[in-house]
Amino acid sequence: MSKASPETSFATKADVHALRDDVHTLRDDVHAVRGDVDTLRADVHTLRVEMNGIRDDLRTEMHGMRDDLRTEMHGMRDELRSEMHGIRDTLLDTMHGLGAQLESMRPIFRATGERESTIEDSLKRQIAEGEQKADDRLKDVEAVTRRHSGALGQHGSALASLRAELEGLRAAYHVPNSPEVAAFEARLAKLEEAVGIARP
Repeated sequence: MSKASPETSFATKADVHALRDDVHTLRDDVHAVRGDVDTLRADVHTLRVEMNGIRDDLRTEMHGMRDDLRTEMHGMRDELRSEMHGIRDTLLDTMHGLGAQLESMRPIFRATGERESTIEDSLKRQIAEGEQKADDRLKDVEAVTRRHSGALGQHGSALASLRAELEGLRAAYHVPNSPEVAAFEARLAKLEEAVGIARP
């Protein structure tokens, strides 16, 4: 078997060195790829943390909006309830006061023979004053209704109760059907219509 010539031996060593250099280069490339992968992993982790933060911020904001809306609705409900109670109390006070005054006038009327029309005129004036107070209350409720459209729906029972008390008191104390009473009832009917209360 013949030995390799010096030229062949030199070429073989050069090839080996070149191959070793290629291996080192490939190894460096692998390390670089590993570095890129580690960087990508770090970026993914950072993105995940940011997304979790955004999610938590959105959740906090939505909870805040829900709480604000709930507080506002409760405030609207309490405001409307207070206005309706105010109307009812004003009418009750007025009607009770007129009834008591009428009862107190009956003995005087029988004793002095004072004309009934004079008493009726006095009562009509006081009824008009009471109607004006109730009308002012009704204006407040209408203003609230315009500001908070639809919020009066949950208070239909309060309107129905107010209507029943008004009818009962008017029948008991013979409140005359004056134009002022008719106008007041028309506005009350509009509120009843707004909350879906049907009138015969």
